[in-house]
Amino acid sequence: MLQIHIVRDQREKVIQGLKKRRLKDAEALVDSVLSLDTKRKEIQKRNDDVLAESNSLAREIGSLMKAGQKDEAEKIKSRTAELKKTSTDLTAQLTLAEAELQKVLYLIPNVPADRVPEGGGGSLPRSLRARRRAWS
Repeated sequence: MLQIHIVRDQREKVIQGLKKRRLKDAEALVDSVLSLDTKRKEIQKRNDDVLAESNSLAREIGSLMKAGQKDEAEKIKSRTAELKKTSTDLTAQLTLAEAELQKVLYLIPNVPADRVPEGGGGSLPRSLRARRRAWS
């Protein structure tokens, strides 16, 4: 299975290698992997932002409680409860996006080395045909 960073960094090389293996719709498959990865990154960023805001508000609640402003602290507590629910939802979405990305990555075979000739069909290379006759 290819790693996502290889697909992302060497998109054209991966497409050419998959075409060498005669994989149909290689470009569409690589593009779907990249779009799923972008979706996963966006969800991860939103979740990180929500968690950062929640942590910031938690610190603010502590300082308000020390200052004796419990009414303000209670308002902020309700906001942190909303943020925790949002974070839980985003975490579930992130898990689904990662699973979907993994599923598509499993469909992509490894890219052959540059020195491997393009496949021509079902016949064996000449060197292996000679060995095959010797084994028979």
